[in-house]
Amino acid sequence: MSSMKKRGVVLAVVSTLAASTAILGLSTQQAQAAAQNAAVTKALNTPTTLTFWSWLPGQQNEVNLFQATYPKIKVKLVNVGSGGTEYNKIKAGLAAKSGLPDVAQVEFQYLPTFKVLNGLANIKPYVASDFLTKFPQWISDQVSDAKGIYAVPQDSGPMGLLYRSDVFTKLGLAAPKTWAEFATDAAKIHSADASQYISNMVMDSGNMNGLYWQAGARPFHMNSATSINIKLNDSATKQVTKFWGDLVAAGNLPVDPYWTSDWNAAFNKGKYLSWPSASWGLGTVTSAAADTSGNWRAAPLPTWGSTPVSGSWGGSTVAVMSTTKNLAAAAALAEFVNTNPTAAFALTQAPTFDFPVMKSVLGSDGFLATAPAFYGGQKVYQAYSAYNNTVGKNYEWSPFQDQVYTLWTNDVLDAILKKGDTAAAVEKWQADTVKYAKDQGYTVTTK
Repeated sequence: MSSMKKRGVVLAVVSTLAASTAILGLSTQQAQAAAQNAAVTKALNTPTTLTFWSWLPGQQNEVNLFQATYPKIKVKLVNVGSGGTEYNKIKAGLAAKSGLPDVAQVEFQYLPTFKVLNGLANIKPYVASDFLTKFPQWISDQVSDAKGIYAVPQDSGPMGLLYRSDVFTKLGLAAPKTWAEFATDAAKIHSADASQYISNMVMDSGNMNGLYWQAGARPFHMNSATSINIKLNDSATKQVTKFWGDLVAAGNLPVDPYWTSDWNAAFNKGKYLSWPSASWGLGTVTSAAADTSGNWRAAPLPTWGSTPVSGSWGGSTVAVMSTTKNLAAAAALAEFVNTNPTAAFALTQAPTFDFPVMKSVLGSDGFLATAPAFYGGQKVYQAYSAYNNTVGKNYEWSPFQDQVYTLWTNDVLDAILKKGDTAAAVEKWQADTVKYAKDQGYTVTTK
């Protein structure tokens, strides 16, 4: 054998040994990933029908793309109602251990509730290894813990201030940079025209929660599965509550109920000249105030200090139900409709108009360049993308958030509307929430 041939044989043996060593040296994690990928591949090539509950307009577009990509899988998309209507059906299905879909749309704030009820599957074994890095950290933190991943983020609601630039300019005002300026402007606007107000009272618990979040409130922390820390009566919450209560008491804010035809019409008539709203509010105002097209703009939320910071209001995920018999395929569906590049971008377009959570979409030219005529050609999504980067981190929800919101309405909002003691109202909210948690069997700390 020539030296060249010998060298070739040696190299071949060395290469084979190296390859064998690499295979034998695979970590348990790598081996598990390979097995998991194989499980997903097998599931997507096995004839299966999945049921998907979602109220999202346009969700069928993403489902169609999934089915075209994986023709062995059929998806039955069902709108059983939005928000609480769907959640009540999920709770009933979990109690009966039947009648549930494979995947369902669930807002961020309700994930802990269904996690406690053992209603969410851990999909970590079935999603990409870099899954959590695809989203801003504050988003990833809301769908995961040290043990697993319980939903795929779909959209979020970073908050900004939508305002009537034409009226502000006419009055010599700019978008308020601080809440102190907001209060001063509220008095000037209502004094100049008694039919106009800088905004409406924050009548929605989720809306106010986003403002508490911005101010630094961090009301909940799960110490364990059965122990929760509750701190609703902190200084930030009291400061924000007093601020809005003072505006109402001074007569500089109306107290109109949200989500009514009159409330919508008030935007169009110029009664409300701004709204501290989530990104999805861009579409709400566009629909409500058609006659004022071209006069609205977006600005950062006014701040309590000099550092730009925002809160979040709303946002949804797609979660796999723990009762599914098709876990791998269901996880693949949840991941695909929200992270496939085409599907994720489609969620930002008509008729959905979601605010994306995928970093790749958030930074894409197609998304950032959107400049609606309604907002005077301002690149409003680019603006909200910047606000998104300032959302306060480390926010947690309670596993009974619907009750927390109900108690806020009964205790805090009621006191504001009656021009009562807002600090005492927040303390009552704290006490009532602690009592509710204890009644549910939780050990409660209040540090």
